[in-house]
Amino acid sequence: MRYLRPKRDTAIFKPLVQLSQILEDWHDLPQPVPCIPDVLLNLTLFPARRWIAELRLKNTMAGHGLEACVDITLLAPSNTVHRCLHVVVNLRTIGEDVTEELEYIPGRFVVNRIVRPRMTCKSCDKIVQAALPSRPIERGRPGAGLLAHVLVNKYADHCPLYRQSQIFAREGVDLERSTLGGWIGQATKLLEPLADAIGRYVRAGQAVFADDTPIKMHAKKKCATARIWTYVRDERPWASADAPAAWYKFSTDREGKHPTSHLGQFKGWVHADGYTGFNDLFGKENVHEMACMAHARRKFVDIFQSQGLEIAEEAIKRIALLYRVEKAARGKPPKERVALRQRDAAPVFDDLEVWLDAQLNRISGKSELAKAIRYALGRMKKMRGYLENGFLEIDNNCAERSIRCVALGRKNYLFVGSKGGRRSRRHRLFPH
Repeated sequence: MRYLRPKRDTAIFKPLVQLSQILEDWHDLPQPVPCIPDVLLNLTLFPARRWIAELRLKNTMAGHGLEACVDITLLAPSNTVHRCLHVVVNLRTIGEDVTEELEYIPGRFVVNRIVRPRMTCKSCDKIVQAALPSRPIERGRPGAGLLAHVLVNKYADHCPLYRQSQIFAREGVDLERSTLGGWIGQATKLLEPLADAIGRYVRAGQAVFADDTPIKMHAKKKCATARIWTYVRDERPWASADAPAAWYKFSTDREGKHPTSHLGQFKGWVHADGYTGFNDLFGKENVHEMACMAHARRKFVDIFQSQGLEIAEEAIKRIALLYRVEKAARGKPPKERVALRQRDAAPVFDDLEVWLDAQLNRISGKSELAKAIRYALGRMKKMRGYLENGFLEIDNNCAERSIRCVALGRKNYLFVGSKGGRRSRRHRLFPH
């Protein structure tokens, strides 16, 4: 409990501290409250004077759904409210009115000054001094909290370094963009072991969600198109206790050698779209492909929105039945998911495949709808794995959600400055 020191009448401050011991159990106190110092009673002699006690409690803010530090202010009425000669402690509590407001306290910079006295022995004149504590950047100014703040602002909140420099300048701290960039480069060296550990953890799962997205990289004449690869392990849909994680890799092109190299030691199932660059990976004996129903559905959605064809609409409705089963299976153990899919989803899946094949004879083979149907039929043969394995998903949306942060970020920073900048970019290690 902390108290506001009155600007005047400082003589009442010590009694207020004494009062804090009483207020700790104020709900259980009898009425009237005993042992109140006499000097506090004099507060009622001053018009519009109230004594204030603030308690800082860990609680849940009502109506906001967040755990926050709550400042509770207890206001006792003065005699100007009651207009009675009786003192405050003789009033009887009959209830209370509670008003809550959400407040924000901005962050602030703090200079941590480390003082290390140099001490010498009177006999041998040997000088002794304590060693500096470990810091993120040797001989650097930033503390761990400031480095974390800059990294989170850049990669989680997508705030470029020049904007952060301007924000810090408003607080009276001059940090150039080049300085912040140097800090990030040195911080990524510290994150190397963490990046490697996350990669090993992701590849240790039974199934991995894989995808990639383009990103501009600065070149001599014009920007080149590089790639950010994402590999996600998320076992929450089948009630696993293992934590989800996303592992990011960078490459200057989209050649198939990159996913093959990234997942070279992986054994299990890989959720992926129809990109042929994964074919070399799927050619291995211990790696199995799981196609994405969301990609097939998306083509029918685009056709229905542009042309309004009934066949596309019917395909969307049939696929929706499969997702309805997935909604019921989410969060269940693998065996229960397999049983539910075999009972409710497998018949719908078989009918959808037969129905799509029959529609090809009714439409032009060169139409966009025919292309969408052929794509779906080709991918559905590689989707059946989810019907027999409860740890698989019907789509690759998990990987697509993990690269949403990259899509948001590239709207702000436009391009990666160089190949060396890939190390900072690929260490986006925030939990998925």
